[in-house]
Order: sequence, then C-alpha cells, then structure tokens
Amino acid sequence: MKKYVLVRALYSVVTLWLLVTIIFGLVRLTGDPVAMKAEAGADAAYVAQLRQSWGLDQPLYRQYLS
Repeated sequence: MKKYVLVRALYSVVTLWLLVTIIFGLVRLTGDPVAMKAEAGADAAYVAQLRQSWGLDQPLYRQYLS
C-alpha cells in the first residue's frame, strides 16, 4: 500500500510538472504578451516598464521558475 501511494504521488508530481511546462510553452508561443497588451503607438518607456513588471526582461529559465 505504501509503495502504491508513493508511485501515485510521483506520477502526480511528474504530471503537474508536464502541465506547467506545456502551459508555459504555449503562452510563450503565442507571441510577445507586451506587444499584445501595448497599443500600436505605445511609448518605449511604457513597454519597458511592462516587461520589467511582468518579469519578461528575465531569461526564460528565470521566467519559468518564478
């Protein structure tokens, strides 16, 4: 019984990690979220502020881990 619970817990952790990774990848594939949010003639300072506040100025691994 103990082994069954441990195996199921491990499967749950792996499944959760896969889901998070797939969702992160899909969000990144849709394009730049800042470009979608900012209007066509948006100020460069506003765009830079959005990137910083959303953490998009960080490397991908930092974005994934945060």
